[in-house]
Amino acid sequence: MSAEKQERLVVSIDQGTSSSRVVVFSARTGQVVACHQIPFTSSYPAPGWIEQNANQLYDTTLECLNECAKQIEDQGRDLKSIIALGVTNQRETTIVWDRETGKPLAPAIVWSDARTADLVKEFTSMTPNSNPNAFQAKTGLPIHSYFSALKLCWLLENHVDVAEANENGTLLAGTVDCWIIWRLTNGKCHVTDVTNASRTMLMNLHTLDWDPDLCR
Repeated sequence: MSAEKQERLVVSIDQGTSSSRVVVFSARTGQVVACHQIPFTSSYPAPGWIEQNANQLYDTTLECLNECAKQIEDQGRDLKSIIALGVTNQRETTIVWDRETGKPLAPAIVWSDARTADLVKEFTSMTPNSNPNAFQAKTGLPIHSYFSALKLCWLLENHVDVAEANENGTLLAGTVDCWIIWRLTNGKCHVTDVTNASRTMLMNLHTLDWDPDLCR
């Protein structure tokens, strides 16, 4: 096998709002050696609501990975030359699923969904002087419908399956990266990183960890 074909590769997953895409690069030159993209659609069940099928987000990502693997092998390259895989994703989109069954408990609520507008008002009214920036010193964020915390509150209040899973201790929640990694590792890794966690309104920027007060 030639030196070129032994070249180390880096895989990038880009799970966006309108498509899933995987690009494979040469770690040495940055040249693209494989690429595949699959578009999908959102649903709009009510004014201001934007939902996606959580399984579709994963399935299209997996299909892109498999297609890129085929392209790599068709070039005579070895999949063992892949040294790293990274994920970038639509940040605040929120997914809830059952730890035991692995099934989503509700549609994914997209980052731009505005159904939590009333919760924004409610939480803002509970702060001193009804200050929408009351948590900004900790989170860097205003109280806003974009962020995952209020989406999770809404799901707990409005989806029986989500509330029951929470009572049973089988509820898992996360941003899109968290869901994809959990699926790719067959449920072994329920993780995220600070770039996604910082968009939930639950991470303390000073400790780079979940803030106990905000999580309560």
